Amino acid sequence: QSHAINGIPVIGWMGSPANFEQIRRLLPVLKKVRESHDFIFRYICRTNMDSDLVGLNTEHHFYGDDYYDLISSFDIGISPYLEANVRTKGKIAMKHQEFLMCGIPQICSNVAISEFVENGRDVLIAKNEQEWESCILTLLENKDLRQKLAENGRRIFNEYYLFESQYSKLKTVLTGISC
Repeated sequence: QSHAINGIPVIGWMGSPANFEQIRRLLPVLKKVRESHDFIFRYICRTNMDSDLVGLNTEHHFYGDDYYDLISSFDIGISPYLEANVRTKGKIAMKHQEFLMCGIPQICSNVAISEFVENGRDVLIAKNEQEWESCILTLLENKDLRQKLAENGRRIFNEYYLFESQYSKLKTVLTGISC
């Protein structure tokens, strides 16, 4: 899959209405980026939150059978948790892993992500608003980096999260028998 952006880039997010709070906190960054780069903010959520996203070109989708097709349409995926606390540290890396699985270049916070990813190799990690802005701009402007992150992210997913890569490890742990 080529990660050239044809037309208006799509920055994507998916999550629950409760987790949408993280997007609200990232809104000043998204608006600032929008001043210099046009993009569509495509999001998947049980609730339409467009009224919270005034100033952005938004595209809301409900969860449905087209879920993975929608994720695959993102040029850049974002997984923000702008505060490391008990709640965010307890989150699972599912959304982040879905981006890895779909080969979507992503920016994520340094909580609720795979222990196997490396910043700059598989994902971009942003720890504060300034880093979020810098990472978004970098990915919008750098096709080669988008391609590298997508390919490496997919490799990480295949190596650590597929049944085939986990079966023998799990069997050894559960039974003490090597495969």
